[in-house]
Amino acid sequence: MDGAESSERSPWDGSTPTRAELNEAVETATRKLESIIARFGDENGERRKPYYFEALIKEALQAQRLSKYLMGLYEEKERTAHA
Repeated sequence: MDGAESSERSPWDGSTPTRAELNEAVETATRKLESIIARFGDENGERRKPYYFEALIKEALQAQRLSKYLMGLYEEKERTAHA
């Protein structure tokens, strides 16, 4: 996997998340929202609005995909280094 392959999808391509990706992102976003509210408050209810939770879900999904993509690059590098 090198960045030059045109068939390779980046973690930022905007593709529809799988159900598993979405479930994991919602769990991560929920924990993060609870932590933010516990530490900093809900900002007069602003942090409890749907747009805020949606942004946290998008952030979690992007982080998941980036992590998966980078692990793939690392694994490919390890395979070729030991071949």
